Amino acid sequence: KIDKNGISYTRENGKTEMMQSEIILNATGRCPNLENIGLDEIGVLYNAEGIKTDLQGKTSVPGVWACGDVTGRCLLAHAATREGIVAVNNMFGKKDMMRYKAIPNVIYTHPEVAGAGMTEQMLQQEEIGYKKNILPLNISGRFVAENGKKVGYVKVLTGSQYNEILGVHIIGGVASEMIYGISAFIEMEMRVEDIKEIVFPHPTVSEAIKEAICQIK
Repeated sequence: KIDKNGISYTRENGKTEMMQSEIILNATGRCPNLENIGLDEIGVLYNAEGIKTDLQGKTSVPGVWACGDVTGRCLLAHAATREGIVAVNNMFGKKDMMRYKAIPNVIYTHPEVAGAGMTEQMLQQEEIGYKKNILPLNISGRFVAENGKKVGYVKVLTGSQYNEILGVHIIGGVASEMIYGISAFIEMEMRVEDIKEIVFPHPTVSEAIKEAICQIK
């Protein structure tokens, strides 16, 4: 709740707390601008979320392609770049296809927040069995040296049967600079046992990610 006294919010334990703030940012998201660009005239299918495309970038009309935020699939610049490459490759006869399961997302705040793969909510909704481990980033000496008493965490989600990496989420430090490696783990369908064989550089904050993964049995 926001009023002249500040922002009040309720924690998971039911306790209500108050926070003072000079500025409030209301980030409500974006929607594609599809008006008056001729989609109806040529028969391209779309809805309020965006232009309908397949994983090659094709629309409902042969020879018409779409990529980026206008498709409503993944409103991230790096996803749009890959979608554009996929579309152009297919235009010129090189088969290519988008995969969305490991695209990293980042919130550039202080501290940074980054994630790749599935969240717990997604796994629960799809009734996928999983294991979880959460580890503080301050087990890394470098994190402590660079961040002092600030805290950070890494959460790892793996499949309950094969221990494959399903998702990793980080808060703290330069999370944005580490999350790309997680995308590679997920794309390659790597398991906990595979990660154990990879040598991470020392001293780095990324070692905390490996430790969080390797603790899962």
